[in-house]
Amino acid sequence: KRLYRIGLNLFNRKPNKGIDFLLTHKFLDSKPQSIARFLLNRKGLSKQMVGVYLGDLQRPMNMEVLSHFVNGIDLHNLPIDEALRKFQAYFRLPGEAQKIERLMEAFSTSYYNSNPSGTLKNVDTIFLLSYAVVMLNTDLHNRNIKVEKKMRMEDFVKNLRGIDNGKDVDPGYLSDIYRRISTCPLKPSNDHVTQVSKVDAMIAGKKPLLVQPHRRLVCYCRLFEVFDPMLMRKDKDGGRHQRDVFLFNDLLVITKLCNRKKNVLTYNFRESFPLLHMKIVLFDLPYCPNGMQLVNGCDGSVLVTFCAKDDGELKKFVSDLNESILEVISSFISFFRSSFFLFIRSFVRSVIHTFVRSFVCSFVHS
Repeated sequence: KRLYRIGLNLFNRKPNKGIDFLLTHKFLDSKPQSIARFLLNRKGLSKQMVGVYLGDLQRPMNMEVLSHFVNGIDLHNLPIDEALRKFQAYFRLPGEAQKIERLMEAFSTSYYNSNPSGTLKNVDTIFLLSYAVVMLNTDLHNRNIKVEKKMRMEDFVKNLRGIDNGKDVDPGYLSDIYRRISTCPLKPSNDHVTQVSKVDAMIAGKKPLLVQPHRRLVCYCRLFEVFDPMLMRKDKDGGRHQRDVFLFNDLLVITKLCNRKKNVLTYNFRESFPLLHMKIVLFDLPYCPNGMQLVNGCDGSVLVTFCAKDDGELKKFVSDLNESILEVISSFISFFRSSFFLFIRSFVRSVIHTFVRSFVCSFVHS
C-alpha cells in the first residue's frame, strides 16, 4: 500500500517517472488503455499532472494513452461546450498552445465519432470551435483581463464565421455556448490539491508554499505545545498552549486558532517542519501525560514538544505521522535512484559518443 502511494506521489511530481514506477512494480499494465483507465478513475492524482502527462508531445506512449483517455469519456449527445466541460473535468489544461492543440485534436476526433448525426459534421469544424471555446473560457474568466476588454458575444460569433467548410455555424448555437461559458467556466473537478488550497486560505501569516501538486492533507489534529514540561508540575495548564496541527504527506504545519466567525475559521501560522529526517520520541510523565517530541534526525535537536488530550488521540496522530515519514523517506529514495540512473545512462551515452567520434576522426585522418 505504501509502495503504491509512493508511485502516486512520484506521479504528482514527475508524471512519466510515476507511471514508470507503477509499471515496474506491477501496479499498472503496460497497455495504453490500462494507463488511460488509471488516469480517468484513480483518486489521488493531481489534475495538473494528468494534464502534463497527456500533453507530453515527446513520448509516443503518452499520445496513445491520450487517444484511449478521451475515448473513455462518454461525449454522446452533448453540445460541444458541455462535452469539453466533461473532458476537462479530468485534468487541467497545460499552458502551452502546442499541447492544447494536441489535446483538442484528440477531443475533436472523439466528439465527431460520438456524434455522427450531431449539429457539427466536420472534424476540422469541431477542432476550430473547441479551441475557440477554450480561448473564450480563458478570456472571460481571467481576472487579469479588464471587463471592458473581455470578448463580447457578438465578437465570439463574428470570429467564427465560415469555419464550417466556408459556411457559418448557427449563431444561436454559438450564442448558447457563450452564455453557458460566461455563467460557468470550464475547470477540472476537485482533487487533493483543492483541499490543500482550502486549508491554505484559512492560514494567515508568512507561511511556506502549501499548494503543490504532490502535497495532500493527511490529517488535522488539535494538540498542546509544551515549551517546558517542568512548568506543568506546578500548574497543569500553565505550560501548555493549544495548537491546531495540519499534517501533510511531506510537511507538518503548526497553527493557532485566531478567529471563528460565521462558520469561517482563521488560523495564524506559527511554524512548519519537513518530514524528511524527522523522528518521534514518546514520553509519559505524571505531570505531562501523552507527550511526544519531534526531533531532527540529523543533529538530534528538538523541533517541537506536544502533549495530546488522551492516549487514543496521541496514538492516531503518531500513527499517521510515522506512516507519512516512512512514505516521504521511501519517495525520496525512489526519486533519487531514478534520477541517479538517468544521470548514469546519459553520462555513459555521452562517453560512448565522444569515444566513437574521436575514433572515427582519428581513423579518417590516418
